[in-house]
Amino acid sequence: MTARLYADLVLTGCGPGSQLPAHDSGSALRAVAVRDGRIAHIGNYDDARELVGPDTRVYDVGGRAVAPAITDSHTHFHRASVMEEMYLNFERLQPRSIEDVLRLVRERAETVAPNAWIQGDSLEARRLEERRLPTREELDAAVPGRAVVLRTVGRHALSASSAALAAAGIDADTVSPPGGRIERDATGAPNGILHEHGKLRLDMTRGDTVIPRPEPKDRQAALEVGMRRLAAVGIATIHDIVREPREIADYIDLDTSGRLKIRIRLYVRGRESQTPLEYLAGLGMRHGFGSERLRLAGVKLSIDGDTANKNSSVYDAYPGEPDNFGLLRLTQSELTEAVESCHRAMLPVAIHAIGPRAVDMALDAIQHAREAVPHANLAHRIEHAFFAQRGERLKRFAELAVVWSTQVSMLNSSADGWRAATGDEFLDGVLPLRTALDQGVAVQLNSDYPCSPLDPSVGLRAAAQRRTREGMVFAPEEAITPLEAFRLMTQAPAVTVGESHLGGTLAVGKWADVIVLPEAPDERPDVPFQVDATFTGGELVFERGGEA
Repeated sequence: MTARLYADLVLTGCGPGSQLPAHDSGSALRAVAVRDGRIAHIGNYDDARELVGPDTRVYDVGGRAVAPAITDSHTHFHRASVMEEMYLNFERLQPRSIEDVLRLVRERAETVAPNAWIQGDSLEARRLEERRLPTREELDAAVPGRAVVLRTVGRHALSASSAALAAAGIDADTVSPPGGRIERDATGAPNGILHEHGKLRLDMTRGDTVIPRPEPKDRQAALEVGMRRLAAVGIATIHDIVREPREIADYIDLDTSGRLKIRIRLYVRGRESQTPLEYLAGLGMRHGFGSERLRLAGVKLSIDGDTANKNSSVYDAYPGEPDNFGLLRLTQSELTEAVESCHRAMLPVAIHAIGPRAVDMALDAIQHAREAVPHANLAHRIEHAFFAQRGERLKRFAELAVVWSTQVSMLNSSADGWRAATGDEFLDGVLPLRTALDQGVAVQLNSDYPCSPLDPSVGLRAAAQRRTREGMVFAPEEAITPLEAFRLMTQAPAVTVGESHLGGTLAVGKWADVIVLPEAPDERPDVPFQVDATFTGGELVFERGGEA
């Protein structure tokens, strides 16, 4: 006689909000049974009752909605987790002036060893009264003789003290490298503000950086705290962009020791990193290599910088700066060669391209690769592309089957800075989501955490309301509903990484990555989004008011 296979977990009392279009089983969702981390049954409780055994956990949802867990498909989660635990996080601290920044630096200096570097992240000049970053002289006056490095949102620029500049060998004779800019004072000496490649050895991801790195145990402890933060907002999978071998090693350690409570899809930087794509291709690494929790998804390449610092690549010069067309971190030939190499090696690319010129470069490189190797069917992505605008660029996205991977949440967190840098005309039609969906473009929404908040509710709200922090509304005709945005945070990322048969919706055989919501997203833009519980592979990893 064959022993009955009971479920490990049964969710009961699933409410009518569980009838999301994101649920694809075709039957009423009143109960979900889970066995070995996968959904074994979905439908009514009478059938699920047959799977309840002596060791089955029965979890009463109490009429709330059950939905697939969210995927944040563009993060810098490893570095953000370390930042949250070990550095000044200016996004959270919200300084309003340079004096506020200097006060925070002085306070941090009192809590660390006298020879320790003082580091900070996510500083944004536009939010300070002075509309600029602190100079080396200001940092020197605040903490004399101390090495200080304060990075901007996205780490596209930084402020450094004289001690930090000296440690990196950056002085009056140091020239700005290609793709970088070293700002200077009236004497021609560096004023401490460095952009993109101009960070040189103060870029902590370079192999020759002079900035000390945290120990593995401290990094992994920070990641475990960060994973709890993910679960609390309903995220069960992330795509993390990594550029250091130690970041990958940390994830491997967590996975093999059973401490990896989320799914990680790695996009490894193939340029400007310690993980060049030649190494990945030479080892025969392919998309999908790894375990259910930790897999290689592809290669990240970056073309330009950010818009708030006037470094994204544009065709028309920035207002008031007739010689500034942004920065290019790769030439077209370098980009085209790299994309073709990845394409041949069956490694999808995720290309950072913000300015319109950079977006065109990315589309050209992907078109070349698809024509050179037509048999390779890979989901190549372009990240950001806020200014793709309506028209020919969006048509090319659809024709080339390129995924538009973007952050509508940045309308809230960054668009005021874009406006200050470019003016209103440049933002006409910014983030044209409605047009893109209507034209058949494959779109996925994410956070770029820590560049915008991890909380998916920010993106769901921004997609529908299109409002900045300062109250401006840009291109309201491009709004989409929270329910549409929710699909672009669940179903779409699963398709991108070739895992739609495993995740993104709730169906028998798929991973039991499930969230419980008081009310599911729908067509209304004002419905609050709150997560009451999160299950990853059927394991309860978060419960509001609970211990998980």
